[in-house]
Amino acid sequence: MIFIVVPIFNTSKYLKCCLDSICNQSYTEWKCFLINDGSTDDSAEICLSYESKDSRFTYVFQNNQGLSAARNSGIECAMKYSTGGGQGRYICFIDSDDYIERDYLKKLVEPYFQNNN
Repeated sequence: MIFIVVPIFNTSKYLKCCLDSICNQSYTEWKCFLINDGSTDDSAEICLSYESKDSRFTYVFQNNQGLSAARNSGIECAMKYSTGGGQGRYICFIDSDDYIERDYLKKLVEPYFQNNN
């Protein structure tokens, strides 16, 4: 399983495109942590709608602390999820104003599966 961390700060204009690109991945074994770093736009509502439609999304709100703190919060979420019985071995970060190609996650983990070490 791949843990995806998406730090979010006032990117509602681009967020749906980003989250749709995650939903549409050919590799489906992922869990995505949406870390809202104090957004004041519609980002929270968008995140909550994805979380309600797809259990692989988890929404977290925190007061604005900056990009590094949001990424660190995502790492902490992944670690908690893993120790709680969730299976995860890889973490990737995706900016909330970006989108990823359909095979992005598959291409990310393929070398690890091929080498099996």
